[in-house]
Amino acid sequence: MTDSKHCNLYLKRLQCFLDLINNPEKQVPHYIHITGTSGKGSVALMLSSILKSSGKKTGTLTSPSPDTLQSRIEINGIKISKSEFTKIVKEDIKPALEKYQKVFPHNLPSFYEIITAIALKYFADEKLKWVVLEVGCGGRYDSTNIIPKKDLAIITNIGLDHTEILGKTKVKIAKEKLGIVKKGNTLFTTEEDIKILDIMKKHCVKEKAKIKIINTKHKTLKTNTFIYKNKKYTLPVLGKHQIKNAILSIESAKYLKIPSKYILQGLKNVKLPMRFEIISKKPLIILDSAHNEDKIKSTVKTYNSLVKKNDLHLLISFSKGKDIKKMVEILSTLNPKTIAITKYQKNNLKQPENPRKISKIFKKILPKIQTKTFSTPKKALKWTRERSSDKNTILITGSTYLAGEIVKNLKLFI
Repeated sequence: MTDSKHCNLYLKRLQCFLDLINNPEKQVPHYIHITGTSGKGSVALMLSSILKSSGKKTGTLTSPSPDTLQSRIEINGIKISKSEFTKIVKEDIKPALEKYQKVFPHNLPSFYEIITAIALKYFADEKLKWVVLEVGCGGRYDSTNIIPKKDLAIITNIGLDHTEILGKTKVKIAKEKLGIVKKGNTLFTTEEDIKILDIMKKHCVKEKAKIKIINTKHKTLKTNTFIYKNKKYTLPVLGKHQIKNAILSIESAKYLKIPSKYILQGLKNVKLPMRFEIISKKPLIILDSAHNEDKIKSTVKTYNSLVKKNDLHLLISFSKGKDIKKMVEILSTLNPKTIAITKYQKNNLKQPENPRKISKIFKKILPKIQTKTFSTPKKALKWTRERSSDKNTILITGSTYLAGEIVKNLKLFI
């Protein structure tokens, strides 16, 4: 999605394109469709892991990708190979695009629409019965909303992100995300705002859909173990917000009639890379892909609840179009010892914010903290590592793309 004035054309042109490759979207019988401001990627991976544990060969499309495009498209946790990806592009996508230009009056499908088409073709070719789709942006006009039916629609929550496309208020954003809920669907959500829930309920009445509002009340035993409805669950990831995502996944799986033992196993085995992921202990290096205000709040809460108070070094990058000031204000409460600000490289989808602009905001709030800008994440990481001891903490956050680039260079410094 790039032009909010002509959104109604997006699904039309994608449908025309899918018609040319034998409608793979119609060949998958079971879809789970997930949107929300925060947590949708985690819920998608949790449900995929649960489905896999129950013996179902499951496809997953997530967004964005921290490194290669192939990492967006998985079957049972294994990403599509470069050769399989290339084969679909050469044998299906490229010929269809050439024919599309001659036959249809619409503009060519967007980059994300093409990625969705590749994923759907791959899933259809593999004869999958279950696919979990994470919405890229919004819901109503997102390319994933091309699917003809779904077993379950999930909206994790509603916050302010992608406001330049979806609208400046939570009400407007909610209406866009509710676009994935169609006639006869069932909606699951952990949203708590009464005003937003009222909008959801009215939409469901209009669409003759059902709504299930999940109460995430639980008892935490350890940092990654909790009791929910008298049953103990273990997660290999950190953060109270991930327990909330897990409970949403539990209730969704129950609705799909997946036995409890597979839900337990699926959550225990789930992998959520770059979600407050500890990738080194000396020093403690936390790799986190939080990239909007809500996610940054969760990151700070998790940090304050789990990490011992020692010297913290921040390494950050943000994308353009985000509420930089609010994210900086939240991160500043951590009172870091140093702040390294950089920009991710080689990305045609999201442009990085100018590090100097971010630095100016930090310096207004934390004028005495050593803050420095860098042209590459590699240089920022090297500088940060040189100023941190093995007893310190390095928190890398602000962008999925930054996290992906840091992973490539991390082995040089730990």
